[in-house]
Amino acid sequence: MKNNDEEIQHSWCRFWYLRGDNEVRSMWEGMHIPSRPDDRTNLFELDQLSTIPCLILLGDAGLGKSTIIDEYQRKKILKNKLYLNLRYVSTKGELKEQIFQHPIYQSWYNSKDSMNHLYLFLDSLDEGMLQLGYLTELLLEYLQDVIHQGCFCG
Repeated sequence: MKNNDEEIQHSWCRFWYLRGDNEVRSMWEGMHIPSRPDDRTNLFELDQLSTIPCLILLGDAGLGKSTIIDEYQRKKILKNKLYLNLRYVSTKGELKEQIFQHPIYQSWYNSKDSMNHLYLFLDSLDEGMLQLGYLTELLLEYLQDVIHQGCFCG
């Protein structure tokens, strides 16, 4: 029997789809599970989405977004990867320090190599101590001059 404090981990494959893809949404609401690769034309595993410059995973609570982000960033051998759970960030200064003054970010930012990418994993955007609108404004303010420089956000 599991202790209430223990999390149940499922090792199933999670699929993602483009926001607004109503065909996929109705298929999944009926719990249709694609068994053949040709049934998955509009469904993607996270590895298939890894080249998208700015990727945001959205979904209801409990679907495994945090779990998949954590697993992905831990198993991938990526140069310049930075993970931050925004749930625990309570001030503008803390956000700046934990991301933009972090040695990994600074090394990437000061690099002259155009093929040098930053993989920035920000979890719990809407669960943090900072108000969501304020937090997104801060992130946009800090990231506006580097989005085009190969910053991959997940």
